Amino acid sequence: MQEENPLSQIPNDPEAAASFWAKDALFGKGTHLSDITKRSRNSFEQLLNARLLVHLPPEIAEKLEQIERRSQPLRKKALKKSTTKPAPAKKTSTLTGKQVREFRTAKGWSTRKLAASAGISQSMVVLIEKGVDRGGQPISPAFEVKLKKVFGLT
Repeated sequence: MQEENPLSQIPNDPEAAASFWAKDALFGKGTHLSDITKRSRNSFEQLLNARLLVHLPPEIAEKLEQIERRSQPLRKKALKKSTTKPAPAKKTSTLTGKQVREFRTAKGWSTRKLAASAGISQSMVVLIEKGVDRGGQPISPAFEVKLKKVFGLT
């Protein structure tokens, strides 16, 4: 005769399952269901995929609804304003990574010397010269100002 798996006693209904585990927690140490059963191979993954249902007290639910009602008209107004005016064009960098390398080598500087002079890290200088600063975007304005100042371009 096969023994029944104790885990099969756990109800699927969230309310009943919560009650089941609350009762299980009342038992003494070593007698909890989680103490006496062997965990299955994927039990931790199942736990991570579990759902937790939370029922808010009526006072909190009411406050959240009030906040939501107040914020909805503001969102609509914000959307209308943002769609009526075009976004200002961002100023793009005029200094390229290739130019930074040319200026640096013309001065006979190492990347370390340029980094120290500009007040930025050596790794950032290398990234800028390779053109991968900010994910391939133009050199950031803050770095461009520092580099132009060092090269005497401002």
